[in-house]
Amino acid sequence: QRYATALAYLAEAGGGVGLLQAAHLGVVMDVAGPSVGDYAREDGADASARRTAQRRLLPMLVASYSASLQGLDAGAALGYLALLSGRGRFAKEQAQRLLLETRQFETLAGTVQPSGARSPGALDARFSKREVSGLLADAARRAVRSGRPADAAELLVLSGRFGALFELM
Repeated sequence: QRYATALAYLAEAGGGVGLLQAAHLGVVMDVAGPSVGDYAREDGADASARRTAQRRLLPMLVASYSASLQGLDAGAALGYLALLSGRGRFAKEQAQRLLLETRQFETLAGTVQPSGARSPGALDARFSKREVSGLLADAARRAVRSGRPADAAELLVLSGRFGALFELM
């Protein structure tokens, strides 16, 4: 619990540099063996809630640091999100957020060639072709819900889901 508290404090009190340090230290701790949440060995409902919060700390630190980079380098921001690939849907949801907030579709998802095939983007280096297609289609649905049909159309084309594109129109 002390490690998680220290990382959270470093990220909050240290500004941008503190967030950078907390995210990197948390990743190193996670890769080296026990995760930040493993340091809490208490029993009971309060302890369980605390451990759950601590397990969420590292993904939130990395996602926050990634968000701080996205205006400078969307590819680098995606690289940090890829560190969370073992965290289930969280990494994919954050990649969708990155796509929609930066609108760096060519950098992240590639371009559609005259043959209809999609050239690879930064997402292709981190996810399988099927995962990228699904991620782009999910991001398109999020774009529709947020009132951005043009972005949704571009994402659907990139995902290769042309039927969904015609439904959108």
